[in-house]
Amino acid sequence: PVGPVDPYFSSVVLLCHLDGSDGGTTFTDDGPNNETATNSGADTATGTKKYGTASLRLNSQFDYISYPLTNIAFGNGDFTIEGWMNYPTISASNFGQLMNTGSGAGNFILSCGTNGTGGTDNKLNWWTSSGVVTSTTTVTGGAWHHFAVTRSGTTLRVFVDGALETTGTDAQTHAGSSLQIGYGYHRIDATSYLDDVRITKGVCRYTSTFTPPTEAYPDQ
Repeated sequence: PVGPVDPYFSSVVLLCHLDGSDGGTTFTDDGPNNETATNSGADTATGTKKYGTASLRLNSQFDYISYPLTNIAFGNGDFTIEGWMNYPTISASNFGQLMNTGSGAGNFILSCGTNGTGGTDNKLNWWTSSGVVTSTTTVTGGAWHHFAVTRSGTTLRVFVDGALETTGTDAQTHAGSSLQIGYGYHRIDATSYLDDVRITKGVCRYTSTFTPPTEAYPDQ
């Protein structure tokens, strides 16, 4: 193959570069499964992006894209969720959601706000039936930050900009029916951006501090 190669590419269940024209509404999964997205109000923005031609723009509190969980649900296995976020400063009673599979047992919510249900505003929060795991570093509003959440066994790790922030427990069996990238359940009324989102099933890519990628994730 020509170019960078991901040794775990066969385990990638979702790879969203979120490229396109300004205002575009087509979202391609460049991973092995070629999942089809359902769009609920989101579009691509060429003016604010981390890599490639565009990013996912979330203009209102109801914007998100979703994918079926048939191939994505982790079950009891290891996983890695990662990508780039550029969110505004989160104020009280806003959730600042990055993605979720629903609420309740078997699901997760990843956000940078609290909505009054635990966690901390402007920090990375991982909700499951096992509890909430929160980063220690404040995520600066209006700037690009790399985020990653990994599970190895029942050990859950949260990373911000490659730094291992917090270690906790996630012992649940992950199920759910769909993955929503964006707000979905709990929202904020401000434009936010996500870019280069990758989900790897069965592989915990990071267990300690690492250097975030300096280019888009490889397609092979």
